[in-house]
Amino acid sequence: MAAIADSGHSAADGAVMLGSSGVRGVLPPGFRVTSDNGYVTMIGADYAMSGTIDVSRRAGKGARPATSVRDLDEYLHRHFDHLGSRALAALRREQWRAHGLEGASARGEVSGMPAYTALVGCRGLRWVVSAWDPGLRGAADAIARSLREVGTPTRA
Repeated sequence: MAAIADSGHSAADGAVMLGSSGVRGVLPPGFRVTSDNGYVTMIGADYAMSGTIDVSRRAGKGARPATSVRDLDEYLHRHFDHLGSRALAALRREQWRAHGLEGASARGEVSGMPAYTALVGCRGLRWVVSAWDPGLRGAADAIARSLREVGTPTRA
């Protein structure tokens, strides 16, 4: 977790250093990076988009996807219950789709390395990017790539 938790900002160019890999991604204006309970969250001022890095954890000879329906639902309830049941249900549907969890089954892992899932717009919400195993260099690389692809999101 320290790799990304120690990220620093450059006020001059709006860039952020992600982990020990030295990868730099340009943050949209008004965003900051924080760490929360083993997750890395990029929070916007008055707009936000959501996505995730799905990192498979190794267990003996095998690996299991770190993302599951239960993991995702617990995360959503912990952070977004205040939005109300209708908004939470809509967010859950969007996140299941983004994580490939439709049908209550996660897609397979990619050789135990991070598999980046596409960003899904969730305007007005304040969660952007989470990494289940932020210590991996690949997670920092994927976050940096996503920041370059996203650019400045639409205001809610």
